[in-house]
Amino acid sequence: MDMQKAGAIKGLLMGYSTAHLVTSNLAIGMHFNLFSILEAGSTDGLTVEELASRAQIKNVRVLKEWALCLVANGFLECKESSDGERYVISPEAALFFRMDGNPFSGFWPFLNSLRILPQLQPVLVEKYATGTGFQWGDLPEPVHDGVTDFFAPVYEHLLPSWMKLHPDTHRKLQTGGKLLDIGCGAGKSTCVLAREYPEATFVGVDYHKGSIVKASERADHDGRKNAVFKVADSGSASWHGTGEADVVSFFDCFHDMENPGGAAKQAYAALKDDGVVILIEPLSSDEEGVSGKCSLPTTGLFSGASSHICTLNALGADGTGAGLGACCPTSKHRELFKEAGFKSLDVLSMDGPFAPTANGFRFMVATK
Repeated sequence: MDMQKAGAIKGLLMGYSTAHLVTSNLAIGMHFNLFSILEAGSTDGLTVEELASRAQIKNVRVLKEWALCLVANGFLECKESSDGERYVISPEAALFFRMDGNPFSGFWPFLNSLRILPQLQPVLVEKYATGTGFQWGDLPEPVHDGVTDFFAPVYEHLLPSWMKLHPDTHRKLQTGGKLLDIGCGAGKSTCVLAREYPEATFVGVDYHKGSIVKASERADHDGRKNAVFKVADSGSASWHGTGEADVVSFFDCFHDMENPGGAAKQAYAALKDDGVVILIEPLSSDEEGVSGKCSLPTTGLFSGASSHICTLNALGADGTGAGLGACCPTSKHRELFKEAGFKSLDVLSMDGPFAPTANGFRFMVATK
């Protein structure tokens, strides 16, 4: 036995055990508003007694252990002072726990939603054993909300600049084009684009009725009169007329579809002759293969999410779906859109920290 390898595996298991415990402590922190209290405290930080008092926590002893855990795991800092240890949250860390729609505010809701996964273990075991999958509506509401909250800052802060990567689409929407947003979920992406392009018309489409109800409520709340929503299957012709759209979008949903090839063919039919499909997909390799995928820093997260949600959703209830999953290589997208009649599929990018690839995504354009 190679004891060095065994030690490395032991380290991994210790790390993942720690992650579960830290996640629970982060949830405690959010419940008692401990991060916002620390952020509002003095630059010298707060003693555990001061933090307990402001949060109305009586169990000071366990709060001290909570703070030690978050210092040890890098979420808080501890300063020595004449009156004891004082705890501080950095401005950078505070961003992730400030639920104000900032670009980093989606990570905690998504992580928190994953705490429900142990309850899904019997379902997952059954799917593994039978070769079947499920549909989005079969998942519990906290998972829906966690996924929505994770992507909301991406759409709010990054999508408008990404759309400019394809100048012709940007110009068309500025002057009154039409975009069909397929797999729109709760409608965040549709409503953001409706705000950015007030002269254009937007139709959000999803097969999950509950999501469309939320999307319509969001549009009403935000006053997006140029956005409407409908329940429809992406693989059917029920969501479009022939040659009516300038753009069809699939934002982080194409890999989840049971029939992505059918959806690509319907998108081709829906587009005008000079129309395009815009896809946002999780970052993955260009070609199939474990080594290429594992060279990317996001594969651990996305393959984990995919083995619990994306791939099973893409297999469908009877297990006969395409099953692309979140780590589907770009070559597969090219194959499916070529079969649908498109001339090309290109990955577009930009420099800087707000680029799609820098944030774990591919921004792709398929040209009719």
